[in-house]
Amino acid sequence: MQRKTPLTNTKILKLNEKTAEDGPNIMKIWQEHFQQLATPTLEENFDTEKLELVEIQNNIIESNEREKGQGIDHVNVKEVNKAVENLKAGKAPDEDGISAEHYKYGMDELTPFIVHLLNLILTYLDVPIFLKTGILTPILKRKKDKKHYHLAIEE
Repeated sequence: MQRKTPLTNTKILKLNEKTAEDGPNIMKIWQEHFQQLATPTLEENFDTEKLELVEIQNNIIESNEREKGQGIDHVNVKEVNKAVENLKAGKAPDEDGISAEHYKYGMDELTPFIVHLLNLILTYLDVPIFLKTGILTPILKRKKDKKHYHLAIEE
């Protein structure tokens, strides 16, 4: 499915009191903006005691679940194939250029590896760092104030 309007890149970016008119400076402002968003800050009304209690509670729950030794049910080929079939086509690829269509057309070859990877994650309760990264792209809302935008995350 094609977009109704052609893609265009912004030529100027104004954020807070900063203005950029070329690619490298636009990227620098976005980098600073998202770095600020990603940096945890303690607000005036933030309840640090509650945070500590929640972390203790989560650790107790995790410890209890690990002691049970039951683990999490593993996934199988049928479940992964169903998930791949439900991927939406025509969407932007991830940071490595892989799109839903790649998974769909390569399902027979890829599914066993995906199942193995998911089951390793469920067994060891650890998600590899490469699955935790992505590209965050700001997208202006249609016919809205430039201060409001959606964020698209490419895995």
